Amino acid sequence: MRTRRDEWVVDTDGLSDEERVRTTREVLALFASDVAEVAFDVVTPDGPIPPGFAEAAKLLRHRAGGPVDDPGCWTFDRAPVDDEVWAALLAVAPSSYSADLYGPQGGAPVVSLADEATSVGVRATGERLAQVERVVGRDRLVPLAEWHARRRATRREARRRRSPHRSASPGS
Repeated sequence: MRTRRDEWVVDTDGLSDEERVRTTREVLALFASDVAEVAFDVVTPDGPIPPGFAEAAKLLRHRAGGPVDDPGCWTFDRAPVDDEVWAALLAVAPSSYSADLYGPQGGAPVVSLADEATSVGVRATGERLAQVERVVGRDRLVPLAEWHARRRATRREARRRRSPHRSASPGS
């Protein structure tokens, strides 16, 4: 597997929902001038609806066109970003099942969100990477390959703990 030196994950483990939302929006703000198109799936949050969410969702559903079969979960296909879409995106991003934000040249996303912004991936080097680090802290900025390795290790350990074939000590 080829490792890219510009792919990073913002580790949101241990953050409260409020901290995760704030961090996600701050990271997105760093990339605002780089984003030309966006595509995402949004899940309407359980419980209280965050301020601005309903209005933003209505605008984005209108811009996305097409029918919305389930208002609780809907897709905004890849579309250009203007000021109105960007503002709406910031309101709904923390509730995105997945989101990809693309630069003007297309290609790979410059920012990706997954699982209601519990995973935030960024493609950055140099000064932009330093900006992300200042916002999230060095301990929360993890190279993508390392993040994948951590996730695999965590899943293996969880399977090992659940396994009925775990070795038990003799005589127990």
